[in-house]
This record gives sequence, structure tokens and C-alpha cells, in this order.
Amino acid sequence: MQLTQEQLSRFKSEGYLQIPGLLDADLCRQAQDLLWHSLPAGSDIQREDPATHIGPFTDKDFQDDPLDSRVGFRWQLRRNSADAEQRRALEAVEVVVEPA
Repeated sequence: MQLTQEQLSRFKSEGYLQIPGLLDADLCRQAQDLLWHSLPAGSDIQREDPATHIGPFTDKDFQDDPLDSRVGFRWQLRRNSADAEQRRALEAVEVVVEPA
């Protein structure tokens, strides 16, 4: 994929781009499910309640595991899914953006 000059300019001024259809919607749902299922039981963060999605993480949800880190406002999940099909799907995602 090549970005247009307008997209590059927007990225430089806004710091992000939205490119509809770039990622497979089903694969994104699988990644979201994996993220939500990684939370500990009894977490203060509830998928159905967007009011709980704002950090920083509380002590209850803090996690300093390099494969599943929840610190401050950052949540990084690097642990593979136990489900082989889901793991293959997530590993297949590769996004390469090149300037026009």
C-alpha cells in the first residue's frame, strides 16, 4: 500500500491515520477477544463498560509480566493464544505502510 501525500501530511500533523478496510475485521475481533480474556478474574476493567477503559491501571489490574504488561496507561499483550487457530490468525497480521 502506498500513502497519498494528503495521508502523509495528515499523519505528520495528527500523528495517526485511519485507513478503513486495512485490517481484517474478523482478525481484529479475535485480537480484541484475546486481550479481554487475558484480564484477571474480578478485574476493574469491564469490556461492556467503557467508563472502566480509562487508566491508569489500579493496583488490582497492574501486571508487570513482559508478555502481558498493564502499567499506568499502557497495556501490552504479547502472550500467544492457547488456541492454535487463533494464534495462527494473529501471527499472520503484517501491516506495511510505504510513502507514495
